[in-house]
Amino acid sequence: MRVSALALTALAALVRADLELDAEDVPAPCAVICKPVRELSSICDVDDSRVPDDHTQSLLEAQCICTNDSFDVGKITALCASCIKENAKTDDDKDGLEDVGSIMSTCGFASTSFASSQATLGETITVNATRPTASSQLTTTITGGSSAPSTTGSGASGATASATTSQSKNAGPTQAPRVAEYVAGLLAVGAAAVL
Repeated sequence: MRVSALALTALAALVRADLELDAEDVPAPCAVICKPVRELSSICDVDDSRVPDDHTQSLLEAQCICTNDSFDVGKITALCASCIKENAKTDDDKDGLEDVGSIMSTCGFASTSFASSQATLGETITVNATRPTASSQLTTTITGGSSAPSTTGSGASGATASATTSQSKNAGPTQAPRVAEYVAGLLAVGAAAVL
């Protein structure tokens, strides 16, 4: 029974990785470059009352963020992470670094270096996404072997999700395997917890 309790604890930690970046967790010099990531993670935050299962919530949130194609999510998230890393001074800033790190690792985005000349790149970005509301919006099909699925029309897996997929412009060569590894890891840990 002790092993099962440990497995459940590990599953809970893995499943509810915080994929939301809050404004108070971003240092002032990074506010503009991180704004699109904050907006996207807020939109993609699944309502507990609509999808009460933590596992499904995490998968929906990851899919919504990682496959969004309304802007270059991978590049802007990496620049945001680098900026926070360079400017983190408070505990809140360190929370922001952890939160954006969760997004980076969950989505498999490659890191990059931030330069102060890039601080305003987030000013002109318009975030287009729809909050996921049901487990039926989960897709697991990887198109072309190198990108995760993205729904047509919404920029994310939201209420208008369909079975049609398209290439995500922010999908890099490591994105699809990382999302697939994330889902496979969640399923494996869940199965081990049941045993």
